[in-house]
Amino acid sequence: MTKSLLGQPPAAALSTLLLGLLLSACGTQTQTMPTPDPAPPKPHLGAAPPLVVDWYSPSGMTFGKGYSSLSGELEGTCVKGTVEQKSIGTLSANYDIKIVSSTQELASSLGITAEASVGFGLFSASAKSSYLQSQASNSYSVYVIVHSEIVGPSIVLSNAHIMKSDEDPSGQDNYADFINNYLNFYSKCGDKFLAAATTGATYCGIIRLDTASASEKTELENELKMKYGSASGSVDVKQAVSQISSQYNVHINEFYDGVIPTKFATDYQTLLDNSTNFPALFTTQCSGQAVSSSQLVCLKSANFQDYQTLALEKANTSVLDQARSNALQLTNSAIGYQNKLNDALTAQLNPYLFTDSQASIGSMVGVSGQLLATAKGALKQCARDVRDCLATAAVNPPLTDPGALPSPHQIDLGKPTTCLDYKTRYMAFGDVQKNHPLQDANYRLYVGNQTARAATIWCADMASAAPQEYISLVQPNISRTRFGTPANTSTTLWSKIKLNPVTLTISPFDFRYALVTSGNSQSPFGYTSDSPSDGTKFNDDVVANADLRGTNFQFPNSLYVWQAFQPGAMGGRISRPSTQQIDMVAPHNGMTAFSVNSTSQYSGRFLTNGVGIVHVDVWQQNGRPPARF
Repeated sequence: MTKSLLGQPPAAALSTLLLGLLLSACGTQTQTMPTPDPAPPKPHLGAAPPLVVDWYSPSGMTFGKGYSSLSGELEGTCVKGTVEQKSIGTLSANYDIKIVSSTQELASSLGITAEASVGFGLFSASAKSSYLQSQASNSYSVYVIVHSEIVGPSIVLSNAHIMKSDEDPSGQDNYADFINNYLNFYSKCGDKFLAAATTGATYCGIIRLDTASASEKTELENELKMKYGSASGSVDVKQAVSQISSQYNVHINEFYDGVIPTKFATDYQTLLDNSTNFPALFTTQCSGQAVSSSQLVCLKSANFQDYQTLALEKANTSVLDQARSNALQLTNSAIGYQNKLNDALTAQLNPYLFTDSQASIGSMVGVSGQLLATAKGALKQCARDVRDCLATAAVNPPLTDPGALPSPHQIDLGKPTTCLDYKTRYMAFGDVQKNHPLQDANYRLYVGNQTARAATIWCADMASAAPQEYISLVQPNISRTRFGTPANTSTTLWSKIKLNPVTLTISPFDFRYALVTSGNSQSPFGYTSDSPSDGTKFNDDVVANADLRGTNFQFPNSLYVWQAFQPGAMGGRISRPSTQQIDMVAPHNGMTAFSVNSTSQYSGRFLTNGVGIVHVDVWQQNGRPPARF
C-alpha cells in the first residue's frame, strides 16, 4: 500500500527518496517470448511486434482471446489452437535493483501498457495502474526498484489459426473478414491475440524517496546509482535495501505477478522479509502445479501476437494504423496531463515544500485534471469506433501540449552545511514553512567546510535553537569493557555518532544514541578493555568494532593503534576488514583503541574524498604512543 505524503512531517517529505524499490525492471517488455506458431512470422507481411506485459487476469483471459491495441481491451476469440499442459518444477529466483527518477521510467519498469498508466484499457484496474495515477508517482522523487523474477516453462498456443465458418460458433468466416473486410474483423477480434504465456512469478518492491529540490534529486539519483545500481543477487539487494532505508525516509510499495502474498509491506523490514521469502512463496503456491488452457495459474507474463503472423496474405490495416497513431498521440498527452496532475496534487498536499500559492496550485490541479479527462474521453471515443479516431479534429477543443503547462516550484535550500543552516534556510521561505516545523530526521547536508561533500546526517533537536548533528549507523557498532571484582562485562550498542559538520570531529563520549545492552557501564565509541581488578585472566576475548558501512563515511588509509597495558597484560589486536570497518580485541589486562595520529585526543577529523564518500579519522586516548598500521 502507498503511504500518502499528506500529514507527514516536513522532515520526512524533505529528505525522503522515492523508492520506488524496482529490482532491475519490474516489467517484462524486454523479455524474450516464444513465437506462438511453430512457423515464424513472415516479415514481409508487416506484422506488428508482439505486446508482452505482466500477467493480469481479468475475466475471459484465455488463449486465442483477441486484444485491441487501440482500446486496450480484450475482444472476441477468433483463433483456435492447442495448448500443451506444462508442469512447474522447482525454480530459482534472480534479484537486481534499478534506480529511476521519471514517471515514464517508472511506468515502463512496472510492465503495464501506456494506456493503463492513465487508467484506460485492460490493465487499468490493476494495483500498478492505480499507483501510477496517484501522487506517489511524481517528478520530485527517486525510486529504488527491487526486482525478483522466477521464470518457468512457456505455455504456447500451437497450431494457431484464424477460425473459418466451420469452426467459429457463430458461423462467421473470420479469415475471410481478416483479408477482405479488416475493420469488420477488428471490431470482433481486435488486432492481436493471446498467443503465449510464461509461467513463473515477479516480485517488485518500490522504495520511494522524495527530494527537496531538482539539484538534490539529481545528486541523490547519481549517488544511489553509483552505490547500488549494480546490485544483484539476494544478498547484495538485501544489503542495499537495509542501507537505503536506514539513511533516508522512505515510502514502501509492493507488487506481485504469479503469486499471492500473505502480507504486503508498508515498512522496509517487511519488504526485506517479503523479497527474501518470495522464492519460498512461489514454491508453496506453484511448484508441482499443472498449467493448461483450462488452468491458467502461476503466470508472470502474457504475449499478444499480431494476427498477421497467422496469415499468408496481407490484410489492409491502413485505417487501424492511422487510428493507432492518433490514439498514441492522445495517450501520450494523457500521460503528460496525469504527470502534471500528480505533481500538482503533491504540492497541494505538501505546500511547505513549494513556493506557489495554494490558489496557483489549485488552478494547476483543475487545468491538468480537465485536460486529462478530455484526453481520456477522446480515447474512449476511439475505442468505441475506430473511425472516430481517424481525425485528430475529433478532439474538440484541441489538446494543449502537456509541456506547456505550469508545474509547481519546489523550495530550493541550496547546500546547507549544518542542521541549523538547513532549518534557517527552510524557515526563510515564509509562514507556510513556519507552520510546518521540521522534525528530527535524516537530512542531506554538505559537510567538511571548504571540501564539503553531500552526506546524510541525522538532525536532532530541530525544534530548538541549536540542532545537533549525528551520523546514523547502519551496521552494529559495539564497544565493550570488562572490569571490577568480580569481573563484569558491559556492552554499549551505538546507533548514531555525534559529529561536528564543520570541523568534522566526532564525540566518542556522546552517549545520546548509545544503549547499554549488558552490564551497567558505558564504553566510548571505538574502545574495548579487559581489566579485571583482581587480574583474573579469562579464556574468552573482549571484542568491539566500528562499522561505517551504509553511511557516507569511511576510515582513512592509515590509523594508529593505541594500547594500554597493565602488569601481566598479553594479547590484543586490531584489524581492518575494509575501509569502513575496524575490529578490536582487548589485551588481557589492557585496552585497545585507534586514532589517526599520535597526538589526537578523544576526537577525530573526517576528510572528504570522492563522490558520496567521506573519510573519517577517529580518536586516541592519552597515554602510551600508538603503533601505526
